[in-house]
Amino acid sequence: MNTKILLVEPEAIIREGLTLLLTTLPGVTLVRAVSTAEMAVFNLQENAFDILITEMALPLTSGIELIQRAMKEKSPPRCLVLAHFLNEVSIRNAIAVGAKGVLSKGCTKEELERAIADINGGQQFVGSGLTAQIEREVTGIAPGRGSDPLSLLSKREREIFHLLADGVQNATIAKQLFISPRTVETHRARIVRKIGVRTNSELIRYAIRSGVTGV
Repeated sequence: MNTKILLVEPEAIIREGLTLLLTTLPGVTLVRAVSTAEMAVFNLQENAFDILITEMALPLTSGIELIQRAMKEKSPPRCLVLAHFLNEVSIRNAIAVGAKGVLSKGCTKEELERAIADINGGQQFVGSGLTAQIEREVTGIAPGRGSDPLSLLSKREREIFHLLADGVQNATIAKQLFISPRTVETHRARIVRKIGVRTNSELIRYAIRSGVTGV
């Protein structure tokens, strides 16, 4: 089997390590590694790849959006999500837009090899560290109850999310809500993890796309 893989990973040391690991897998004949979704789309337009492996949190966009764009290509690859943070909503959304497999970066080399083999064989794959509920639901998942990441936020997290989305600074939020700046930062960390972004600018772009703010 001649498997060509396109890897999308923003962190250089992880990207280099995964590239070396992937080249040792049986049947893998090409591994091209890039750091952004735009570079990935360019490569997909120029070459045919069997598998696209992507992180969920990417610069300027998300793994979900990249998978959607990849599915529109003339020869769409089979997509495997390999991410730091995975929750039920992000997994459902990834499968809903076309991902054939989902893995945590805590997986073993053997599990990654098995995922690639299963996906190449036309099967879907869910990593062993994910919940039994996801394993039951993974085939034929469609967006439904809980498919909105904002639904995962608590009442306080939603309040802080709206303020962050409007560009309000942590210190100001703390004063408005009568809590400490450290508490604001704790809530912010939970928010970005739940909705699958990493920076304030990504959070604001997410809020605009979701219609939360008109900024």
